[in-house]
Order: sequence, then C-alpha cells, then structure tokens
Amino acid sequence: MKKKLNRRNKLAGWLIGAVCMMLVGGCGKKQDGTTEVVTTAEPAVVATNADATQEPDLPMDADGYYITNDYVKTLGETINVRVAASTDADIYKLLPGGEVLNRVGYNEEWTKVIVDGSTFYVYSEYVIQTEPPAGTLPEATEEEIIF
Repeated sequence: MKKKLNRRNKLAGWLIGAVCMMLVGGCGKKQDGTTEVVTTAEPAVVATNADATQEPDLPMDADGYYITNDYVKTLGETINVRVAASTDADIYKLLPGGEVLNRVGYNEEWTKVIVDGSTFYVYSEYVIQTEPPAGTLPEATEEEIIF
C-alpha cells in the first residue's frame, strides 16, 4: 500500500511539475511568434522629459534648467504650483490633473512653467510633455518680450 501511495505522490509531483513547466515556457509569447508585454502590480513609470540626458543639446540657464518652450500636462489629482523650486516654497496655486501648461525650463527635479503670465515651478514627476492646446501660442515671460 505504501509503495502505491509513494508512486502516486511521485507521479502527481511529476505531472504538476510538467504542467508548470509548460505554463512557464509559454508565458509572454503569442502564437504568431511575437512577444507580448507582461504587466506586474508595480507602479507604472511615467516619462517626464525631466532627465537631463534626454536632450543634451538644449542650452541651460544660470539656474541649471534646460531652456525650452513647449507644453506639459499635469498628472495626478492636484498639483502644487510653487513660487520657488523647493517643497518648502510657498504654493502659488493648486491645479487639477490634466491641466496643460507652457514649460519654459526643466531639470531632473523641477519644471519651470508659465502660470498667469509669470514663472512658477512644479515637481517634474507630476508633468509629462504634451501637445499645445489647439490655437494656443506659447506665453512669453517678461524677459522674452523685446521692444
């Protein structure tokens, strides 16, 4: 009787192992031979264009920001727009997620944006580069206006 149980246990173990190997062996592949993306429960990484190595040809200002004139969209529910590039700086305004802003500079940590005609800062992780709103021209700062 013991020999039959041992054989059954071994056979069951081998069968389970074989099924697992077949499942793992086919994981992440489609029938047409292409590979599909396998997602995990980890949080998604969002590209922010804040990485200084992405655009090394852009000029930098005196504060160490890459100079640009494009648009970013806010991510998340509410974004703090600050008067300086610091989490200790005063908050000028709260903006909802999905708001499109004119970006005039960025570095790895902070993004300079134009809000109500003046320059402010948002944390770079909370914005992503986007297209300008239809019919919108970039706002000019006081420094950019030439008479």
